[in-house]
Amino acid sequence: MAKSRPPEYIRNRRTRARTKRKKRPLRAGEIWGAVGIGASILGLLGLLAFIPRISIDSSGTVRSHDPFGTVFYLSNDSILSIHDISVSCGLNYLRQPETIAENIGYDDPSLHARLLSPGQKMTLNCHSAFTTNIADSVKTTISVTYRPDFWWWTRTTAFQMEALRSEDGSWIWKRLAN
Repeated sequence: MAKSRPPEYIRNRRTRARTKRKKRPLRAGEIWGAVGIGASILGLLGLLAFIPRISIDSSGTVRSHDPFGTVFYLSNDSILSIHDISVSCGLNYLRQPETIAENIGYDDPSLHARLLSPGQKMTLNCHSAFTTNIADSVKTTISVTYRPDFWWWTRTTAFQMEALRSEDGSWIWKRLAN
């Protein structure tokens, strides 16, 4: 076999393929398009911060052996105030040794407020609605109707909760998925 070199036009073709191509500079429209997309994403994420967030938690008890002796409080966890708050406590299910009670509502004027500022908490007077010392199982719903800041419509959030009896006879509330 002969060791011959390829013709010059083939050698030139190989070297041309290896040369780096120059990148063209970005155009102003492409840069502003990328900036616009980034700003839109950040704007949408910023709007999420203004969505009202409220929560209900228990803070103690006034009657430890009564499931309804627990004191609940409503907390405004958002960065804006909420207005025209109305809370109702509902008994979904109560099983006692000889009776079962279902779907009982309780609405008290003390469960209404005009304003709840960010980070502020409101004590709920649900513990005065029902009293029992011999319950086996309890499920309740606390409904909160409120108007977020800068909105003209109201929003209702329902918190479903279940009471579990501990070994010492006291009651522990846990939040159920809606």
